[in-house]
Amino acid sequence: MVKNNSKKMKNPFTIRMLKFGSGEKFPVLSDSNNFQPNSYEKYAGAKMYLNEFVMFGANRSTCSLRGLRRFFIIGLNIFLGLCLFANLASATETEVPLRKRPKFEQLKIAEMKVNELMVQSKTSQDENLANILSSKMQNLGAIQTFVGDAFNAMKTFDDWAKLVGQAEVLRTGDLKRLDESEASDAIDAIIKEAKSRQIVILNEAHHIPLHRAFAMRLARELRKIGYQYLACETLDGAFDDGRLNQSSGYYSQEPMYGNFLRDAANDGWKIVGYEPKNNYSNLSWKEVLKLRESGQAKNIIAATLSRDSQAKIFIYVGYAHVLKSGNKPSEEKWMAEYLQELTHLDPLSIDQTVFYAHTTDEVGHPLYNLASRKYGKRQAFVLKSKEPGYQVFSSFNGRTDIQVIHPRYSIDPMTNRYEWLSSLAQLEPVNVPPELLPKQGRRVVYAFRTSESIDAIPVDAVVVESGRPTPTFMLPRGDYRFVVEE
Repeated sequence: MVKNNSKKMKNPFTIRMLKFGSGEKFPVLSDSNNFQPNSYEKYAGAKMYLNEFVMFGANRSTCSLRGLRRFFIIGLNIFLGLCLFANLASATETEVPLRKRPKFEQLKIAEMKVNELMVQSKTSQDENLANILSSKMQNLGAIQTFVGDAFNAMKTFDDWAKLVGQAEVLRTGDLKRLDESEASDAIDAIIKEAKSRQIVILNEAHHIPLHRAFAMRLARELRKIGYQYLACETLDGAFDDGRLNQSSGYYSQEPMYGNFLRDAANDGWKIVGYEPKNNYSNLSWKEVLKLRESGQAKNIIAATLSRDSQAKIFIYVGYAHVLKSGNKPSEEKWMAEYLQELTHLDPLSIDQTVFYAHTTDEVGHPLYNLASRKYGKRQAFVLKSKEPGYQVFSSFNGRTDIQVIHPRYSIDPMTNRYEWLSSLAQLEPVNVPPELLPKQGRRVVYAFRTSESIDAIPVDAVVVESGRPTPTFMLPRGDYRFVVEE
């Protein structure tokens, strides 16, 4: 158990409240010594309240992270969860594990570790050092998404890809297949195919919140055609008590993922987690893969089809978990393939992790710019083949049914945030109140719904720094409290 050190730690948080949608851009600031985080008194007009905020996340003594995360492009790499699991396992009674610290503190520690390792790697050929640096960079990228820094999260992973020499390549016949394809709206195409299936599986890159916005839009349309179960990777009892909080899962701590799950809950989805509760200690990588992937499939069946044989299920996964059986025996079997075997159903399997704009073209797929220029779409699209079906490229060819191509979204100069937050996620810009901006240095400002508890997932987060352009919040309409960490 982790010792509660809250009395020894300086409280880095302040809180302010805003009612967004009342017609007032900047509410009136006032003090309140009686503010309760779970309550919001109905005053005439929008007001904000200033009070010290109890630190969340640093004092919980349990952890919901299960197992390992895997990053799949060509081979298998031990992903973020292994590093985090090791951090938790090595924690002493007097040490607060990284994952249980406030997010901005996590960010600063992760940045420091990566910078230190980068310096060491320039003068060392130690393979173990390179593996540690790789893990720490992936860790940093995930934390950057938690504080709303989608650009730098992508940049960190792109830098990692360059570091390990990882880049997509053209394969024989790719250009010909692209030339013979016809572009269609991605969501329209998926819904058309989903009507004749019982299971839809969509993957994501864990450091790309854009993918969660697309999943949110797709879920709305799937719900309209009778899909009722939403199963998400790493969730642990999400909405069991009617709310989403920091302990509901790992990737769901990212604001856009939280918004996706809130939106789904409001739309009547039955949200289930399916992560196996296994102990992976002293197992080989192949043993871990088999145990986890088969366990995920069995848990999904237990939570859905075992209760309703006609259940229609939307499964949201990371990377390679979406891979079904191919034309030849699989060297590694992933969750989707186990699900096929156990249910005798053919899921509609969709990849969206190959085609999106990176911070550098060095690591993107060579076809991405060609497809973007050829079709010039402003919304996500898919490529319909001359033969029945859709074109799928890269390592997903032959093992997924559809591949989504995201348009190139720029940073909006009006909001200093990605354009997809307004066009795809349909969120609205809200300025960070000037009094929350730092006079020097940087800080993170979070936006929480006033109706949610102090350990809820923020609706949005931004990193603000003195002397640099200030990003705006991107929010759905509602009542919010702002929390500052520095």
